[in-house]
Amino acid sequence: MIKKIALSLFITLNIVSFTFADSPLTSTDFSAAYKNDPLVVKAGNTKGVLTLELFGFLIDKTRAIDLKMALINKLSWSIDGKVNAELFLGFGVKSKKWQDYEAFIENATADELLCYAYLKSLDDYTDVNEALEIANIALILNPNSYTFNIIHALIQAQSIFENVDNWCSIYSDPNDVRFNETLERDMKIEAEDIIFEYLSLYAEYCGDYEEVVEYYDENQIDESVDYIEEPYDDANEDEVDELSMIIDQLNNSTYLINKTEGLYDRIVANGGSGFDYNIEACPYQERYGCMEYSETYDFVLFEVYPDRFVTIDRFSYIPETGIFMLYDAAEDTYIPFSEE
Repeated sequence: MIKKIALSLFITLNIVSFTFADSPLTSTDFSAAYKNDPLVVKAGNTKGVLTLELFGFLIDKTRAIDLKMALINKLSWSIDGKVNAELFLGFGVKSKKWQDYEAFIENATADELLCYAYLKSLDDYTDVNEALEIANIALILNPNSYTFNIIHALIQAQSIFENVDNWCSIYSDPNDVRFNETLERDMKIEAEDIIFEYLSLYAEYCGDYEEVVEYYDENQIDESVDYIEEPYDDANEDEVDELSMIIDQLNNSTYLINKTEGLYDRIVANGGSGFDYNIEACPYQERYGCMEYSETYDFVLFEVYPDRFVTIDRFSYIPETGIFMLYDAAEDTYIPFSEE
């Protein structure tokens, strides 16, 4: 009701400066439908910054496209703007040989193009023209995917958000995607519901509002439709909860708090973009996207620069003891995290 009142006031007062916190891109937090996925959990602990680990997930051809979009959605947006699309291209210079923007456009896969487009749109949601152009290319390469179509529709809806006369299209175009029975249903219904909980606010600008609502009520998506089998379908909740607990314990540890105090500012002053920690090895390698198998959860803390990554520390979480152990390179041994 509050959002509907805000929309009505917008029309009545003919306001031309927008509250973008209430717009197609910024108000559709569908990552909540994937909140128990380990990498979505991780994305929620990076302060909205794309990391090398998350980049590796986004370019992994074996991973589900809706999960990739959920990860990006979790990274979210900022009123001050972000640079995750730039980081995405930067990470790809070595691993994907994207030496420049043109090389990326020419060689990127459909998934990679859509990832960039969605990142770019959230980086600056007040100007999504470039993002929409890339999303158009991605959609041409994969026109049968529901996820591709709905993300494209969200970016397109954002592009017309400033034009009140087109507000019907903010609802009707994505709604056409929603009821397109020819598309491959590769997004969770819960995610779709979150998207349309917001977009449906614009249905009343489509003329005969009652008719639109009736069409919506009579065409609910059949929840018996099977999704393509993906890692999140097989996830064990206890294991997911374990990783969430480990990450939460790490983020609140005295070690990490002390180690990273003032670190971001020092790195930026030296030309870097920040710092991050990644899981290098773990007991559930395939599910968590670890590079290697290990009975422990093995982490690396590193600084991020345009041309290199500088390792600061290595440490492990021991499931049997429930504690973190810091690797002492000088003694080639592990010691418990300091409590001071």
